[in-house]
Amino acid sequence: MLTFNIIRIICLLSVYCLCDEGIYIDRYSALIGTEFLDLKNPPVIFCSIGTSNAYLSGTVDNFYITFIGSFSSSGPHKIGPYSVGSVNNVSIKLQRVIGDLTSVTFQTFGYDGWFLSSLKCRISSTWYEFTSANIWLEDIDPKKAVNPTLDNIYGEQILDRSASIVARSNFEVFVSGIYNNYDATGLSNS
Repeated sequence: MLTFNIIRIICLLSVYCLCDEGIYIDRYSALIGTEFLDLKNPPVIFCSIGTSNAYLSGTVDNFYITFIGSFSSSGPHKIGPYSVGSVNNVSIKLQRVIGDLTSVTFQTFGYDGWFLSSLKCRISSTWYEFTSANIWLEDIDPKKAVNPTLDNIYGEQILDRSASIVARSNFEVFVSGIYNNYDATGLSNS
């Protein structure tokens, strides 16, 4: 009798395991294409990064940029230094496919401030334009700074004191416009 029950349980479990595929129905699942899983050929992002013309807005420090997309993120990627009023064009090989670009995060560990004036990025034929953060990128040490929102560690005036522009060690800018490049044959990758 005991062996019969064991055989019966084994048969029921094997039938259940074989038929298990039809039991689960996920009504809320989304079909994710395989292009998001390609780690062998990650995309390259091209960015035009503008530094403000404001006094001391350039930096001798390197800083880090992270790209956040609709599917994933890539970074941090090391970039910089940038001089006052410059527009620097950089190309960065992403670590993975991120989907549509939604935002970019900047981060620093240095004490030489930097002020972003413009940012445009391109993945394939799609251009992304970003809102300005209006924030100084600077790793403020409150023990050394006279006023962490206005002065850097050297006591230099960062911007007009009446403007009260804050400084942070990281900030995020968001996509404000999406554009596609076209040529005579359709979408262009330049």
